[in-house]
Amino acid sequence: MMIKEITIQEVLSYTWLDQSVQVVAKTSLSAEEHEAIFRGQLQMKFLGVDLKLTAVQVQEGAALLNFMVSTHLLQD
Repeated sequence: MMIKEITIQEVLSYTWLDQSVQVVAKTSLSAEEHEAIFRGQLQMKFLGVDLKLTAVQVQEGAALLNFMVSTHLLQD
């Protein structure tokens, strides 16, 4: 299982919802990481919390990642 950590510096925007945060981040992904996403073999983390991608858009050599993070997991 591959692991990729999304950093605060990669965040382009975020929206606070009732009990979660919707985040859009711009990062680079290797060919192996792209393949691992589709195979379900890439574990992604944000601030140490496992996340579930809701969308991936590849744009000019970078990937825009859209994901949700539960606010109760970020409170530690």
